[in-house]
Amino acid sequence: MLAALLCAPPAQAARRPKPAMPPPAIAAAPADPAGVDAPPVLVDLYTRLESKLAANPGLANALGKPAPQMAQVAWMLGRWEVVAERAGRPPGPPGVSLVRPALGGVWLEIREAYPNGVQDIGFLGFDPATQRWISLSLDSLVNGNKAVARAWTDNTLTFDGRMVIVGEAARLRQVIEKVSDAEYTLTNQEQVDGGWRILDRYRYRKVP
Repeated sequence: MLAALLCAPPAQAARRPKPAMPPPAIAAAPADPAGVDAPPVLVDLYTRLESKLAANPGLANALGKPAPQMAQVAWMLGRWEVVAERAGRPPGPPGVSLVRPALGGVWLEIREAYPNGVQDIGFLGFDPATQRWISLSLDSLVNGNKAVARAWTDNTLTFDGRMVIVGEAARLRQVIEKVSDAEYTLTNQEQVDGGWRILDRYRYRKVP
């Protein structure tokens, strides 16, 4: 309804057309703000969810509980020292990363703080409905983003998402690579000119 109100021409404009000129054609408003056509919604969300869960009792039983896949990231729990590296620049002083279960263990909460004052909170979980890993990130620069990954492959989990960083849109990959239970890296890559370019890398080492 808001989109229809915002796109509608002012009422007075319709009462004062130019003499001897036909009124201008008014283009139909897009189906959504992105201009992507979507099928009409025939039933409400609750009805759709009730039907979905009734047809899939396994999913209904899995919701609200840690997915079995969360055992694959149990090694991340604990306190870590993290060093950020960017090509052509010396690494800065280390920050601190604290990982603990959240919301009954369906997520890992990852809180990080760096000497330059930047703080961020991340959440890592496995969605039983989509069968995808989900990464959510919030930070003190008011960035908020989401990325998804399919599965661990050779100790590597690759997230992909369209993100906005300080108002700049970017297609990013975030690659987590497990070195051992006490060490891993997170590499940020951006899709630039048809290829993937490494932006930075974070090295994590567990604090005893």
